[in-house]
Amino acid sequence: MSGYTFHSLSDADFEELCRDLLQASLQLRLQSFTKGRDGGIDLLNASRDGDTIVQCKHYCRSDFSKLKSKVEREELPKLKKLKPKRYILCTSIGLTPDNKKTLVAILKPYCLSTDDVLGCNDLNGLLRDHPKVETAHHKLWLTSTAVLRRILKNGTAVWNEMEEEEIAHRLSLYVQTAAFDDAMEILSKFRYCIVSGIPGIGKTTLAQILVTRFVDDGYELITAREDVREALDQLDSKRKQVIYFDDFLGRSSLGERLSKNEDEGILRLLKTASHGKNKRVILTTREYILTEAQQRYERLSGPELELAKCIVELAKYTRRNRARILYNHLYFSKVPQACIKSLLSQQRYRKVIDHPNFSPRIIEWMTMGMGRASVTSPQFVDEFVANLDNPNQIWEHAFESHLTPEARCLLHVLATMPQRVDFTDLEIAWNACLPSSGQVGAPGEIHLKYERTLKQLDGSFISTERVGSMTAVSFHNPSVKDFVTARIGASSQLAGELLESARYFTQIEALMGLQKDGKHSVIATGLIGDSDALRTAIRRTIRVRSPSLRLVDFAGKRLERGWLNHGERFSSIASWATDLCKPELLDEACQLLQELDDQGKVSITVSFIEFMDTLIQSSRQNTQHDALIQKLVERIDRTLDSIDDWQSWGKFITQHGTSIDVGDRSELTSRVEEFCEQEADAIMSNADSADDIDGWASELERVGTAWGIDISKTLGYLRNQAIERRSEERPEPDGGGYERPSFRPDESDSDEAIGRLFDSLRSSRR
Repeated sequence: MSGYTFHSLSDADFEELCRDLLQASLQLRLQSFTKGRDGGIDLLNASRDGDTIVQCKHYCRSDFSKLKSKVEREELPKLKKLKPKRYILCTSIGLTPDNKKTLVAILKPYCLSTDDVLGCNDLNGLLRDHPKVETAHHKLWLTSTAVLRRILKNGTAVWNEMEEEEIAHRLSLYVQTAAFDDAMEILSKFRYCIVSGIPGIGKTTLAQILVTRFVDDGYELITAREDVREALDQLDSKRKQVIYFDDFLGRSSLGERLSKNEDEGILRLLKTASHGKNKRVILTTREYILTEAQQRYERLSGPELELAKCIVELAKYTRRNRARILYNHLYFSKVPQACIKSLLSQQRYRKVIDHPNFSPRIIEWMTMGMGRASVTSPQFVDEFVANLDNPNQIWEHAFESHLTPEARCLLHVLATMPQRVDFTDLEIAWNACLPSSGQVGAPGEIHLKYERTLKQLDGSFISTERVGSMTAVSFHNPSVKDFVTARIGASSQLAGELLESARYFTQIEALMGLQKDGKHSVIATGLIGDSDALRTAIRRTIRVRSPSLRLVDFAGKRLERGWLNHGERFSSIASWATDLCKPELLDEACQLLQELDDQGKVSITVSFIEFMDTLIQSSRQNTQHDALIQKLVERIDRTLDSIDDWQSWGKFITQHGTSIDVGDRSELTSRVEEFCEQEADAIMSNADSADDIDGWASELERVGTAWGIDISKTLGYLRNQAIERRSEERPEPDGGGYERPSFRPDESDSDEAIGRLFDSLRSSRR
């Protein structure tokens, strides 16, 4: 156990810690003092023999002289009125033996001995004697020097590369709720957990706390940033590993994240975790995206996994939780005392904590962000409530009043691009979208204007990250993108202008799925309809590589550029034609594909399956379509090289084999069987554990099912090998069950308890 300074605790946190330590050591039931009674009591044990009173003085980074003065001038007169049987003083200040004797002399006869005066070292001693109290107070151990150093060494990726001081500050704001214990129990039982909730509710923070708990327990951290394969490639059956995937279904929409067969990869990861005792998987997602994923991907809501039992929904905070979130942000912020007094006046803080749109993100904005920068104390509460009434308002004022037209243009463009984009690619798209007045000047001058624009936005609206020779640009947090996409969705004119200036196909995809409320759909919404501008934009961007950047941590951090997948792009165009009931758009896509193929500028792979599906089902199917389908079938058949490819191709052939020519069926069946046998050998060569063999065997089984071929002999060989491998493996270490702490913070939601919490801000500020 570390020697704690208690600097990360607020007054309320410190009082709760002292209460739990004294209850454990003295075997006394201590009640928190409620508002309206005489002063001089923080904690009370009332009995027939007389009252025991406890006072908690959290004089963080203060000195003994201040404490002594406070005790003499304020506490002793109160004690003379209360006349308790016993008085115990707890303080976070370090005390010498002489310091204690001095305080006992002042407090006689109420302090019975120096044992009734507990300083920093005494509290640390009690924590050593009562370790369950330490583990029950998450913030305490999270902010210890030892844990912070382990985070910096092994877990900074989960904290977005923050420095130690930044991590400590974020942790000081953390409010312990039942969600942590709910998640830990789920992880103990199922070994994976999905943290779900509305934007800004605190999903990422809870996940970071959970991951930190496992990193501190010796687990190796694997952080997936772009797709599940990043995690699967790093799994090692012999090591304790915790896998963290923030927004695993996409930040704004399902289509933003789930690529081909991504659902199967997620399923494999969760099954691997559930079968392995030394793995934990922690995922976060917005609740509406999770619902959409379960509706679209049957396997994410099917019986293979008990997914529904592994979801922690941060839909609600208790009233006490809300109060503590606001209290902590005020306690550790630099909000002027006048603003705090305006909140405390007539208990106006109730308007904040009881607001139906309560959001930790808005609390942070108004206490530590730009929200309080230009607000006077009389306006503070009204502005607070106004931002809760209209959450988009936290960005609207700064967007409209403080940004140049070039900066607003850049944010509009960035909202149509992938989550993380290349600095140079963003400049190209921004330059194309600039009003004509902004494009005046030599190229060098326009580039300088671009750099100045980025500098204006960096740290507030956007974030830039340099890795090696490359620079990535992204939104500062999801709420900024939510605000900007809502602006675009509300203006068909703005959406049309962005389409006309688009330089990347991903921009078109983002605009086609944009809804009027700013959310994204996996189908074309009609906000952008079929038009000459759409067709021109498609032709302009169809061969341009993606501007996305992938941050890869495995084998050294680096940025990787996005790739160009022609099949996925033509499949998107085909789906737009169907969604918009515009079959002529499908005709034009066929013509464009034929042109590119004649020029040798397109790569034909199994990714064209969805495009062919749409062609076959189209009411306008004609001989031109038939010829194109047959050409694609012949070309795709020569490029199959993975389990995913053979499975997808098998499903397509099984469904459409009567309407297309696939050649000699017996020869095709032999090729599938040969592939499965070769793949079984590859599995045995590369599998690290029996669980790996079982997982890959299940994937191979789906190939046989897709083709309607009996590969039971091959599967039997793999499963027998898995049984033999498992008998040779040493038992995996088990994380053990999670015991929900018996020491719980005061969860009273009453006005009196919450009033007492906020009253402490009148005189006690860090």
